[in-house]
Amino acid sequence: MRVKRFFAENMTEAIRLVRETLGEDAAILSTNRSEQGIEVVAAVEYDDSMFDQKANPLVEAYQQTPIKTATPTPTHTKLTQPKKTAPLKHRAVEDPALTALRNELKDMRELLQDDLAGLAWREKERETPAQAMVFRRLRQLGFSANLARRYAKSSNSELVGDACYRDVLAAIGNSLTTTEDDILTHGGIVALVGPTGVGKTTTIAKLAALYAKRHGEGKVALLTTDSYRIGAQDQLKVFGKLLDVPVRTIDTESSLRAALRSFDNKELILIDTAGMSRKDTRLNEQLKIFASKRLPVKTHLVLSSTCQRLVLESALKTFRAANIDAVIVTKIDEGISIGGLISLIIENDLPLSYITDGQKIPEDCHVAHGQCLISCASTMMMQAQSETDEKCLANAYDGREFDVDI
Repeated sequence: MRVKRFFAENMTEAIRLVRETLGEDAAILSTNRSEQGIEVVAAVEYDDSMFDQKANPLVEAYQQTPIKTATPTPTHTKLTQPKKTAPLKHRAVEDPALTALRNELKDMRELLQDDLAGLAWREKERETPAQAMVFRRLRQLGFSANLARRYAKSSNSELVGDACYRDVLAAIGNSLTTTEDDILTHGGIVALVGPTGVGKTTTIAKLAALYAKRHGEGKVALLTTDSYRIGAQDQLKVFGKLLDVPVRTIDTESSLRAALRSFDNKELILIDTAGMSRKDTRLNEQLKIFASKRLPVKTHLVLSSTCQRLVLESALKTFRAANIDAVIVTKIDEGISIGGLISLIIENDLPLSYITDGQKIPEDCHVAHGQCLISCASTMMMQAQSETDEKCLANAYDGREFDVDI
């Protein structure tokens, strides 16, 4: 083991001396301040068990050595390792001076990054004002930084101002794929999955009513897997009675098969599911029912426009196990910003099927169209009259802002 003592004017200089002399593997044993600067004791090739602050004579010897107040010049002391009679436990405790230095360096780095991001953003506004304007407005709509950056950079360089912005919005709308009213046109077996409170049961009632209105009564059946929440089945049974359609509860793949056989004369079978926590083991059992490729079940993920980005991402991650075929967006009338939701749909290449914008059955359920959803996002932004902070814009364009619309 080699132990050396170093003197320097400040901690940065002291650490530089330690690294130059002992290398990158050196460990700081202690630091002391004096009128002349910093005294640092460092070691290399040592045994951790030697540095018990209470029992080790080597450390005690250094702690008892008086600090020299003469001109600080490096002093090197080579000590021999004392014999050990028993292994000693050592718990490393970082010196407060090092902690303060590390925090100071972290603050300086963050300030420098903010300055650089701000410079890059202002330079972008000068060089390509149209792109900067598009990026700003897309962020105001609530779009993720990645998506806003992508569409801003790919915007038509021959267009300026509002014309450029409208062109980008049209491109985003066109990038949203839809199922083109597949459920109400072709029927089939459709399961709605999603978190609690997003409006799955009400949406099922709307779809059932619209299908009966278009194709006639007696062609729809309702199933539910929600046998956990108090009153959950009662709500669906009320809708079933109002719409004059049968309702049955299922909880396994075999019970689903039995229900499908009994409803083989129905053209549309809608399945309501329980909204559970991703940690609930019953959720996995429920999703396995619809993930089976042996059954012709189409799964639509229901997401509310009132949910925050992190909630939406968590829901998508949780219900992917059910082999999602499309997304239904609900509660458009209650949302404040849906840019984050649209970003999630585009970034995960998910098609849209329907949107709902109220409690009326079945009037407030509509076939999804990309351009209509973009128009809704613009209307929400104008109603909120949101302002995006310049620093947030700079960090987002620089790629240093996390996409958490909360």
